[in-house]
Amino acid sequence: MEAGNNGDFDTAFLNITEALDHTRALDKKCLEAKLLNNLGILYTMQGAWDTALLNYDESLDIVVKYYGNTNFLYRTLQKNIQYLLIPM
Repeated sequence: MEAGNNGDFDTAFLNITEALDHTRALDKKCLEAKLLNNLGILYTMQGAWDTALLNYDESLDIVVKYYGNTNFLYRTLQKNIQYLLIPM
């Protein structure tokens, strides 16, 4: 995320994609959901809202399935999705 915050999106996407691959191989669902949220944030930062929404939705599906809807990540994802859907 630091790379993305510094405008180096190529490095940010590469790092998160690699981390996501490793996380999926280890079957770490919570970390997978967090990384998908971060991927969504990067796409939001670039204005690719449709792709961001797909990542947020995938993350939300994991969170609801494994952890329910009363946790911090669920609320964070809801806010991120609302940000995309509410016109400014």
